Amino acid sequence: MIQKISDITEINIDTINNVILNENNLKQFWSQFIQALSIDDINQIAEYVSYPFEDKFSLVYKKTNLGAKNKAEFKNNYNKIFTSDIKESLFAVTTGYFHNTDIYILEFINPTIAFIFKKQNGNWKLTQINAGGG
Repeated sequence: MIQKISDITEINIDTINNVILNENNLKQFWSQFIQALSIDDINQIAEYVSYPFEDKFSLVYKKTNLGAKNKAEFKNNYNKIFTSDIKESLFAVTTGYFHNTDIYILEFINPTIAFIFKKQNGNWKLTQINAGGG
């Protein structure tokens, strides 16, 4: 007698393996990102950003747009994006969620803001800030 023990298909297993691989890659990236942020290594953080960098948070809260077309603009806005409150929240955040296997979102409150990271060409990049979902 043959018994069915699982509904997991080969495709599901590939998807699960991709999520685990992406999560491990993200953990390594996050460690490096936080290390650079902790010492305000603006040049290194700028390397972890995808351009153009989008600021959708400012649209919701009617604040100055901190988006950047290039590294120079991002470096200019660094201290406005990564305020002490934002850095403190990023240092404390322990979980986010995968929107899909190539997009990871970190949200926190005060203010409700989301940092969106996407995997591009095999590397995780900060692509935008947005108003969080609360």
